[in-house]
Amino acid sequence: MTKQAPELLIGGGGGAVSKKWEDVMSTVGVAVALANLCALFLNTLATPSSTFDLGQLHQGRWALVFVVLPGCPACERVLAWLGEGPFSAVNLLLVAPWASEELEVWARTLGVPWWVDEGGRMGASLGVQRAPSVVLFLDGRPWQLLPWPLGQGDLVRGLEELAAAPREGPYSLLGSTVPLGEARTFVGEPVNLQELPRPLLFFFFNPDCPPCWEALRELQKLSEGISVQVVVVATRVPSSEDRKKLAESGFLVVGDEGGELARAFLVRATPTYLILDREGVIHWVHEGLARLDGLREVILVHQGEERNGEEKRKGGVLCGWH
Repeated sequence: MTKQAPELLIGGGGGAVSKKWEDVMSTVGVAVALANLCALFLNTLATPSSTFDLGQLHQGRWALVFVVLPGCPACERVLAWLGEGPFSAVNLLLVAPWASEELEVWARTLGVPWWVDEGGRMGASLGVQRAPSVVLFLDGRPWQLLPWPLGQGDLVRGLEELAAAPREGPYSLLGSTVPLGEARTFVGEPVNLQELPRPLLFFFFNPDCPPCWEALRELQKLSEGISVQVVVVATRVPSSEDRKKLAESGFLVVGDEGGELARAFLVRATPTYLILDREGVIHWVHEGLARLDGLREVILVHQGEERNGEEKRKGGVLCGWH
């Protein structure tokens, strides 16, 4: 007996009833979708049938292909179209309500990861009501919904438009510079951000965000092993208790009252990381909790480019708030 996906219909020859994408992309809809994605991401490691870290959706162009396998000829048809690519500019992720041998075979055939959306929570938050459907993501934001029924031309056109779409948020600043001014410590001492050692890592932080505190602890570990200058910018003024925690961490704390830095770097969410080189050019951006090993590798690469054989500097960590 074929399983029926919870709250997800299987595409056939008739018309599909689908929630309007305008509703999903409303302010409330986006907030709910992203909140659900964040919660799912935090539970990813506890999902034994998953082969994908949802945190990767924070970067680049993604096509989430919602399928039901086995038992959905339309799903197999869409997957066959994707196999006729190439669509190298767009990353693909197969999403299904349960794991199956057929899902793994298609993932291997296409050379893409897969993820189990248990209970259909992610699909529901994105307005998916029928399989197959495709949700396009750009730098962590839902960009377009391609609901069933869709033709091969619709799919190809959507992927091509996503591939040509300009980057959004802080990612749009990659390769450019942002003027840096003066900040002040909690005791009013001036700090010239432009004169800080490079590479310079800006870390945007919300004291009410548990993953931000986890990321801050990871940055402490990072600073113990390599020389890096970090500016931690809180999106809200820390409470007296949070200020005490920051002070006990040994970090130098500066302020960005009014959120000038957050606006300058087009920050949309926390945590967000940006790495600047000696000339102030933004070379790396990451939204969401970054893995320590990946962050260390990026910093070491930029340190090697900046030092040009010079002796490794002994660096500190600078923590800021606004």
